[in-house]
Amino acid sequence: MRSTLFFLAALVILSTTIAMPALAQTTGSRIKKTPDQPTVVLRFQEPSEIKRVRELLTAGNTAEAIDVATQFVKVSTTPDMIYAGNNALCVAYSAARDYDKAVTACDAAIDLRPTYWLALNSRGIAHLKAGRTNNALTDFRAALSDAPADSPIAAMIQHNIDLLVPPTPGTGAGAGSHPE
Repeated sequence: MRSTLFFLAALVILSTTIAMPALAQTTGSRIKKTPDQPTVVLRFQEPSEIKRVRELLTAGNTAEAIDVATQFVKVSTTPDMIYAGNNALCVAYSAARDYDKAVTACDAAIDLRPTYWLALNSRGIAHLKAGRTNNALTDFRAALSDAPADSPIAAMIQHNIDLLVPPTPGTGAGAGSHPE
């Protein structure tokens, strides 16, 4: 039951917040390159490859999801898209129960954006599913410290922490609670 909840939480996160800055801009349209400026790709929505990974995971097709995410990482040229692809790859490997590869993919994302909460949470889920609860708790706490305060994201990460560290009676918050 817990692994299903974590997997569903990862899918929800993957579907709503991949590459936070990049999602604010995405049509895939290219602006004409001038000699003094590089080509720019504007994105105003989620990359179609990330959407496809989510759809494949929802359908239970982890092998194809891994293939799509792997290819997306290979062709991506911006840090935000590489981050998004590696996070999607982490989630796909977790769904395939290949937790070491999941952690490696999340590590690649975290190396690019160490203060983005998403891959930290995804890596925490991979660690938890692999039975490495201390590592999972460390990642969830780091993700919580980087998540927007008093947001649904922070509440979801706090829920993950509370599954590992039950709330203290009378406080409604676990030992990993977000500081006030």
